[in-house]
Amino acid sequence: MSSSSVFKIVFALLLFANGVLLFQNNALRSELKKFLPDDIKEGNVIAFSAVDLQGTVVSSVSPNSGSRKRVLFYLNPACGYCKKQMAYWIDLVLKTNDEPYEFIAITTEDNIQTVQRYLDFYGVEDWNVWIIKPEDARNAKLSATPITVILGSNGEAEKVWVGMWHSKEILEVEKYFGIDLVLVNANGTNTSQNNFNANLDKHQVNLGNFNVSGGGNYNANKSNSDSNFNVK
Repeated sequence: MSSSSVFKIVFALLLFANGVLLFQNNALRSELKKFLPDDIKEGNVIAFSAVDLQGTVVSSVSPNSGSRKRVLFYLNPACGYCKKQMAYWIDLVLKTNDEPYEFIAITTEDNIQTVQRYLDFYGVEDWNVWIIKPEDARNAKLSATPITVILGSNGEAEKVWVGMWHSKEILEVEKYFGIDLVLVNANGTNTSQNNFNANLDKHQVNLGNFNVSGGGNYNANKSNSDSNFNVK
């Protein structure tokens, strides 16, 4: 057998082996995808039941919301990105206070004391909080924290932002709500501190030293009425 024939046979075998590997990889990827949580898509109906901090059963598709749209903040007290996202959420709530929105924090953390300490830490102890079971959260496609969802009165997702807000998401949120949000730069410098602090007076929280960077570790010195946050 000539060397050229051997080369052709080897080349054909390599092509065949590569094709088999490609097929196997695609099949494996398809199988793995079955176990990955689906992301919430705009237009999805997000239906789930939960309980509030008083133990009352509540529903995401309850007609009690009337014409008000619900804005869900899916968070976990142990989530570092949620802690970074809190500055935006707090500012959003304050700047749309008189608008027809119902803001609801959703968490799978069922230790009420932990949740309350978390809210107190940020001066938002008056927030409406729902506790959802982890399996119900997965079924509702709440797969990771933080997630922000705007629901219509029928429970249909109108807008969805998965993860912490960056420049693109901030612009989208500002356009949707018609507001200007406080900005947190990538290097962690709050570019609107004075405005942000003024808006947070109602919660008696002073974020004059509010700095956010990639680590997600928090050092806080909280007095009776003011809190200085230094996040590194």
